Amino acid sequence: MVEEAIAKNCNLIVSFHPIIFSGLKKLNGNNYVERTVIKAIQNNIAIYAIHTALDNHHLGVNKMICEKLHLTNSKILIPKKNSIKKLTTYIPTSQAEMLRKKLYEAGAGSIGNYDECSFNMQGMGSFRANAEANPVIGKIGETHFEEETQIGITLPKHLESKILKVLFKTHPYEEVDEKRTRGISMLQSTCSPEVILLDDAFQHRKVTAGLNILLTTYNELYVDDFILPTGNLREPASGAKRAQIIVVTKCPKNLTVKNQIKIKKRLKLKNYQKLFFSYIEYSNKVYSEKSRKLISSISDEKITMVTGIANPKPLCVYLDQLNIDFEHLNFPDHHKFTKGDLNQIMEAPLVLTTEKDFMRLKGVISHPNLYYIPIKMKFFGSKALEFDQQIERYVSNKK
Repeated sequence: MVEEAIAKNCNLIVSFHPIIFSGLKKLNGNNYVERTVIKAIQNNIAIYAIHTALDNHHLGVNKMICEKLHLTNSKILIPKKNSIKKLTTYIPTSQAEMLRKKLYEAGAGSIGNYDECSFNMQGMGSFRANAEANPVIGKIGETHFEEETQIGITLPKHLESKILKVLFKTHPYEEVDEKRTRGISMLQSTCSPEVILLDDAFQHRKVTAGLNILLTTYNELYVDDFILPTGNLREPASGAKRAQIIVVTKCPKNLTVKNQIKIKKRLKLKNYQKLFFSYIEYSNKVYSEKSRKLISSISDEKITMVTGIANPKPLCVYLDQLNIDFEHLNFPDHHKFTKGDLNQIMEAPLVLTTEKDFMRLKGVISHPNLYYIPIKMKFFGSKALEFDQQIERYVSNKK
């Protein structure tokens, strides 16, 4: 085409697809694209591409070209997959119509020649807000029942961000988002938070944090571990250099300063990194949904301990130190309890578990003696104050 333009003494080429699809860092004629661009420059020829992403849309550029040519029975030859997504949300029935209207206005609910399409089903929703919540309806610590409507609605993928922004802004309930980048974007556009705190996000490279805190357990320091599947690391140990604060967790309570210094040398910290040591402290009380009692008061009962965490050993050691006998049902971390598991747990006279597993179990079984033992993480000496100051200093500098 460039040769033809030179032959006809033209100085402009109008094309649909561009000659350059990715950035050029050099022009030395090593490939067809570079040679074409060089020749166009040498002959003062401009190349204007009118390519648009709408050429794969049923009402896009190609559709308009077909109409101009009076073509009939036109269709997309290679339909794009996963271009339609489904959104399901639950909302108090009294506010369902308001939310549907907002979602329609944002572009959701169109199917072919129909718009304002949705599937709605009414039912009774229930939830209980914990101490950290800010419930719009209901009270903290009390189970609340609310007549709710389940709204199912389709949306085009390219409008997903816009429609979710409308959902989060309009929906009365507190929300979470499984996609961190999207959730952070929504938070910034709707409420402009001063601080965003993420859990288990050290390897989430799409989020660039201003302050990274890396945890490594005393018995499995990252310098002694290997990358999956040989070890438990998700990346090489050298990645620890991204952390400004490193905490060695689950240390023995009698860890000496001398041993702390040895560990610090092994970790080979950078000058900008701060190191802290912490240990686990279990409560001397156990809690159920309605009561609490001293753990010593159940020492004579037949106890079944249920755990679905990565390392239940510290809890087992703690109970052994209290001379408490128990049968241990030890499940893997994030274990999905089967019907058989739940039946076995229900047969136990008294069930003791972790706070994490208690929250999972109480929603699926109704056991009269289901208890959990709370846990706290504590820093050695006065290091808790220094740790808090590190966080506060970072936040203050960012304001």
